[in-house]
Amino acid sequence: MEVGKKVFVDVILPLPLPDVFTYALPVELVTSVFPGVRVVVQFGKQKIYAGIVQQVHEKPPSGYEVKEVLDVLDERPVISDGQFKFWKWISDYYLCFPGDVMAAALPSALKLQSESRIVKNDAFDGDVSQLTDREYLVWEALEMQQELSISDVSKILSLKHVMPVLKNLVLKNVISVREEMEERVKPRFVDRVRLMPDFIAEEKLNALLDGLPKKAARQVDLVMAFLQMTRLESSADVNKSLLLKKANVNISVLSALVKKGVMEIFRQREDRVGRYEGPLLPLNILNNWQQQALAGIQEAFDQHKVVLLHGVTSSGKTEVYTYLIAEQLALGKQVLYLLPEIALTTQLITRLQRHFGDRLLVYHSRFNEQERVEVWNKVLEDNDHPDFRGRLVIGARSAMFLPFSRLGLVSVDEEHDHSFKQDDPAPRYNARDGAVVMAAHQDAKVVLGTATPSLETYFNALSGKYALVTLEKRHAELELPDVSLVDMKEARKRKEANGHFSNRLLDEMQHAFDQQQQVILFQNRRGFAPYFECNTCSWTPLCLNCDVSLTYHKYKNEMRCHYCGYVTTVPKKCGACGDQDIRMKGYGTERIEEELQLIFPDISI
Repeated sequence: MEVGKKVFVDVILPLPLPDVFTYALPVELVTSVFPGVRVVVQFGKQKIYAGIVQQVHEKPPSGYEVKEVLDVLDERPVISDGQFKFWKWISDYYLCFPGDVMAAALPSALKLQSESRIVKNDAFDGDVSQLTDREYLVWEALEMQQELSISDVSKILSLKHVMPVLKNLVLKNVISVREEMEERVKPRFVDRVRLMPDFIAEEKLNALLDGLPKKAARQVDLVMAFLQMTRLESSADVNKSLLLKKANVNISVLSALVKKGVMEIFRQREDRVGRYEGPLLPLNILNNWQQQALAGIQEAFDQHKVVLLHGVTSSGKTEVYTYLIAEQLALGKQVLYLLPEIALTTQLITRLQRHFGDRLLVYHSRFNEQERVEVWNKVLEDNDHPDFRGRLVIGARSAMFLPFSRLGLVSVDEEHDHSFKQDDPAPRYNARDGAVVMAAHQDAKVVLGTATPSLETYFNALSGKYALVTLEKRHAELELPDVSLVDMKEARKRKEANGHFSNRLLDEMQHAFDQQQQVILFQNRRGFAPYFECNTCSWTPLCLNCDVSLTYHKYKNEMRCHYCGYVTTVPKKCGACGDQDIRMKGYGTERIEEELQLIFPDISI
């Protein structure tokens, strides 16, 4: 930038607005603002937001008066150039605004916005006779507290919408409103315990233990517990709360040792991301089919960036992924392992931690905002870390937005799953497709794994856009279960059905019971019957809130909406024509249970 020239920045705000906004940079901030850092800006008359700087330039905007950047929140960018390109693709492809993408991508703790604070106006003369009852309650609260938030006022008045009350108080000069922004990412500190230097030597410690009186037996227990923990953890200090728990003593015992100068308590910053303390195990040995699939994927990567691993259920696709992950980590690369469900994520963590230890991070929406920011920062720091040994991140679809800079591999497991699709709010993206594009931006490889490929993925594989590798044998060469389809319409015609069950199903169930085995039946309808219908005019009772048919529950003798919980009585006549010929349609789990109890009276259902 030329000396003396006015500098401007284009800022993305976390709002559903169609463009970026230009702000002027004060002279004192010019050297500390770069693309990708967060800046505090005013938007509108009062609201303050933390936005992301997309570009720094010297071209002033035309048509409006430019506001200045108020402050800079980061010393270095929290967004990389590659992410800006990826955000732009999502915005264009999924027809949404840049602010929508920013709101979806960043952890909530990084998307700061100001909160309105209500304070007393010094110019108010104290004449409360002009105030309504609700206005007086707010004034009375401010007499006891210096300031209130809007949520505080809402609780005081027991109202959801308090802005009309606050607006009247401002007009009457009773209160004033100011905007305040608070950084929500706060480090975690824990208390730890260590021996004082005079007692580190074994002779001094033995002398101390021998010299403690019999009534100080709890102190001896605490010291012994401390020594056990330091040996197990190979550390000179231990967590205070864990030490007290292990020694089964209270804080007064530790305080007594601190007063004697034996131990000291100090505070230490601690990551919220848990550390893996167990031993690292070698990778499991692959069978012949898995080895062939692994070799096929590695060979396919020479010609294609995306490979579809089409493997039957229980064929051991995860073990193949593990070898591909280890290969990339050995090269000092980052790996993203995407799963459709958080529940699947938790199952895999311990399995992969045994191989990769602390190099594995987990990122999904059930983490609190502090934990999500710490994972974000760890991924961001990888590029500058001098001893970087590779990083594996496991997560659901939101993990795709992490600030990867050394990405080597993206593995999308169960790529067909609809949970990868974000339906609401915008951006309404598909994480599988987004991961393929994001990997292409970073020249990374992609493995899409599934036993039942989606139509579009399978077409891309057959047409040569993706490579196709198959894994056709199950682990230990187990056979796939037999599946038999029974046409119930034909079975009823031939008198080969009993109620809602075919004779074939009942025979197989009886065979399982004779072998002292269990049976699971699936029916995707709750209640006794999915709906009632008038036989004359086809009227159906509907939920007053959701406009969906009500399900009949026989045990409670009620009609229930499974969306909002609305409950009503069972209709005795049609609500439209008044006819009493109303019949149950379909069947649910309650009806199946009732019928099975008659067919198998001795079986617990």
